[in-house]
Amino acid sequence: MGARHAALGAFLASATIPAAGLAGAPLLPWYAAWVGGSMLPDIDTHRANAATVWGPISGVFAAIAGPLVGGHRGLTHRWWAPLVALIVGELARAV
Repeated sequence: MGARHAALGAFLASATIPAAGLAGAPLLPWYAAWVGGSMLPDIDTHRANAATVWGPISGVFAAIAGPLVGGHRGLTHRWWAPLVALIVGELARAV
């Protein structure tokens, strides 16, 4: 279920290395963050890797997130969802 998400995350990680100034740096954390983050849109379904990776903890989160975002391919699969996450993250960092 998450293979396309992971592939997109790996592609974006590779594409953003120069802009992030990471040439020559250890890249495993960079790739892990991008690939792991790219799996989060599937947290809205109980069958996804993101919903099972931490056992019952992620399962409970998926059970809450699914109905909250309108089910699989609901809010988490909108093109603007990453922009909202970025804005919220930046606002939280500024506080």
